[in-house]
Amino acid sequence: MANSGPGEISIRWDSIENAKGYSVYMHTFSNVGVHNHQEKMDTDQNEFLWGGLANGTTYYFVVTAHNSY
Repeated sequence: MANSGPGEISIRWDSIENAKGYSVYMHTFSNVGVHNHQEKMDTDQNEFLWGGLANGTTYYFVVTAHNSY
């Protein structure tokens, strides 16, 4: 689930049992992934607020769960 505001997006996903954290990957191309991204952020929550985005630009996000950092 994603909600947007001016220059930001709040992304929320279902938590994964036993996950220690999540990595959120962003790209302006639809082939975003672990090895193909512009930026990556880590969080231990199942939601993330990503700021500094340009209004009118399409962004793609991928979230992965992991059990260690």
